[in-house]
Amino acid sequence: MSDESLELDELEPTERKKGGALIVVAAIAAAGAGAFLGLQFIGPMVGTTLASEPGAESTESGGGGDHGEEGGGGAATQVHIIDNLIVNPAQSGGTRFLIASIALAPGAHGTVEDLAARDVELRDAMLRLLGSKTVEVLSDITQRDALTREMLTTLTEKLGDGAVARVFLPQFMIQ
Repeated sequence: MSDESLELDELEPTERKKGGALIVVAAIAAAGAGAFLGLQFIGPMVGTTLASEPGAESTESGGGGDHGEEGGGGAATQVHIIDNLIVNPAQSGGTRFLIASIALAPGAHGTVEDLAARDVELRDAMLRLLGSKTVEVLSDITQRDALTREMLTTLTEKLGDGAVARVFLPQFMIQ
C-alpha cells in the first residue's frame, strides 16, 4: 500500500504542471484571438462610428497643426498651434525647463495657412524669446500678459503688421 501512495504523490505534481501549462496556452490563444478580432472587425467599426459623430473630427497635422476652437460668442476661431516647445530658461544651468504650447490667432493680414507655412521660423523665434527669460520671470503669473505682448511684438517683426492678432498660452509648465 505504501507503493501505491508513493505513485500517487509522484503523479500529482506532474499532472499539476500539465494542467497549469494547458491554462497558460489557452490564455495566450484567447488573447491572440481577441487581439485579432479587435484589430480586424471591432476596431474599424468603432473607428467609423466615432468618425461620423459630430465634433469628432480633428484638423491637427503633426506638431504644429491648425485647430478650430470655440470662442465665447459661439463662432469658431481658427488658430495655429506651436506645440511642445521645450526650453531651458536663462540662468538655469540646464536644471530647469519650460514646456509650452502657443496658439496664434491670425490677424487681418494673415491666415492660419500662412502661419502653418512658417511654423519652423515661428517656433525658433518663440524658443529664442522664452530661452532669454529667467525662471523667476517665466513663473511669475503677473508677468504673463507682458510675455504674450512681447511674443506678439516678436511675431509682428517676423511676419509684418496684422499677421497675428492674438497669442494664447494653452500649455505653460515650468519644471
